[in-house]
Amino acid sequence: TSPIGGTVAVRDLRVGEVAGAARAFQIVDLDHLRIIIQLPEKDLSRVAVGQVAELSSAYDDEATVPGHVVRVSPVVDAANGTVRVTVGVDPGQQSLRPGQFVRVRLQLDVHEGITILPRKAIVWTDGEPIAWVIVDDEEEDKEDDKEDEEAEDDGPGFFAKLFDGDEDEEEDEEADPWDGVPRRTIEKARLKLGYTDARHAEILSGLEPGQPVVIVGNQRLRLGAKIRLPDDPMPDWPDEDEDEDAEDEDAEGGATEG
Repeated sequence: TSPIGGTVAVRDLRVGEVAGAARAFQIVDLDHLRIIIQLPEKDLSRVAVGQVAELSSAYDDEATVPGHVVRVSPVVDAANGTVRVTVGVDPGQQSLRPGQFVRVRLQLDVHEGITILPRKAIVWTDGEPIAWVIVDDEEEDKEDDKEDEEAEDDGPGFFAKLFDGDEDEEEDEEADPWDGVPRRTIEKARLKLGYTDARHAEILSGLEPGQPVVIVGNQRLRLGAKIRLPDDPMPDWPDEDEDEDAEDEDAEGGATEG
C-alpha cells in the first residue's frame, strides 16, 4: 500500500525478486509539479512569493502552462552567487511531464493600456528600431488630379469636334489601369521601445494606435517604396493575348479584302 496518492511512474521490482534496500516503486503527483531554478543574486529583489510565471517546453514554445513562485530561498549560494527559487505548476495542465526540460519566464511588471507592435514589424537600422508605416501617396494623387484638370481645360480638339458625331471615326480612349487603385507608399517611423517579450514590443513613442505597418518583407524596403494592401484591387492591365488576337484578325481581314 502506497503511503501517498499519485501515479506509478517507475517499477523497479518484479514478483519473485528479493526485496532489499532498492526502490520498489516511484509515485509522482502530476497535480503538484514544481521546478527548481537558480537565479542570479542581482535579481533577488525582483522575485517574490506568488509572482506569476510562464513555463514552456524547451523544444515546443507553443506548449506553455501557467505557474507561480512558491518559495524563495533565504540563503545565497556562495559557490555560484545564485538563489534557489521554487516555481509551482498550476494543476490541471497536460502539456508538461516530470523530468522535462522547460523554460521559465517570471512576470516582473505589468503595463496596461499601452501601444504594442509585433516584434517582426520592427527593423533595426544603425542600431535604431524603426517601423515602415503605410500612408496614402498624396503626391501621386495630386499629379493625377492635375493631369485630369489640364485635360478638361484643353477640351476636345478641332478634329475631335469635327468627327464627334461620327461613331465610326470616334477615337478610343485608353483607360488608366491604375484608375480606382489606391496609391500607397511607406514612411519611416523611429521608435522608442519599452517592455518586450518573444512576440510583442511596447511602443513608447513613434507610432499611434491604428497606424498600418509592414510586417512581411520589411527588411528589404526602402523609403518611398510603393505598397499594395492585400484587399486593394489589382491594376487593370490590358490583356496581351487579346491584343495579339485582335492584330491577327485585322491582318487576316486585310488579306481577304486585298
